[in-house]
Amino acid sequence: MIIGESFNTNEEKDELIEKYHPLSVDMETAAIAHGCYANHIPFLAVRLITDMADENSSVQFENNCSKAFAITSELVIAILEEMTQTIKESDSCD
Repeated sequence: MIIGESFNTNEEKDELIEKYHPLSVDMETAAIAHGCYANHIPFLAVRLITDMADENSSVQFENNCSKAFAITSELVIAILEEMTQTIKESDSCD
């Protein structure tokens, strides 16, 4: 059985891919998002993927970490700028 709050075997991983065709799997952010949802707290997460969670993960991580960080940093800055603009526009409408 595949459970979102656990590490899965390769067989379970293959079953998950076959059944749901996910682009990624993330158990930590899902737990935080659920807690926020249950308590009516706004939530936004930005996660980066550096490896395929396989036997080559450490090499993939080293090769991809800097690039993933740069892309994610740009995305977070753009989100914050958009949020700031939206807040300024809503304040001027009052």
